[in-house]
Amino acid sequence: PSLPGKLCRLRVEGRKFAEFTLPEVQLPERGDFEVEARLKRGGTVVVTVLDAAGQPKAGARVRQRPAIGDGGPRVLGGAGSRKTRSDGTVTFKNLPEGAHRFSLEDGTPGGMILEGGGQVMLGGVSSGGMESGEEILVAEGGEAELTLRAAPRGSVTGRVTERGQP
Repeated sequence: PSLPGKLCRLRVEGRKFAEFTLPEVQLPERGDFEVEARLKRGGTVVVTVLDAAGQPKAGARVRQRPAIGDGGPRVLGGAGSRKTRSDGTVTFKNLPEGAHRFSLEDGTPGGMILEGGGQVMLGGVSSGGMESGEEILVAEGGEAELTLRAAPRGSVTGRVTERGQP
């Protein structure tokens, strides 16, 4: 092996299949190493985003990620974020079985989180919503639906006075 005796992580991706991950693989000191990766189709989650008035929200960004870490390094964000269509829905296909968390991005610049080895490194992440959102269980071959509601947004401008004085 290229990394004799090392502990590594194995990830296999295939088009129209759920990702296969082995978080800890101990490579032998000598000889070949073989592992069988059985790819599954995974499940589908259809997310509907509604605005504060309960109307479908087109163009909202929905973030998807595993709900519980496996202790190995992982990068969150990036491809796990998608925009809703004109009807306020977005579909996430071929998700691995297990718990997944879906949340709305607030429109501020995104970033990256690298987690592993007992450390977490943040890069350009807004404070909004890394742990917020809704959790749903994905089953092999299953389809689930989830509705997220956007928080009301607005601003107030004016001048504060006391007895007519600023």
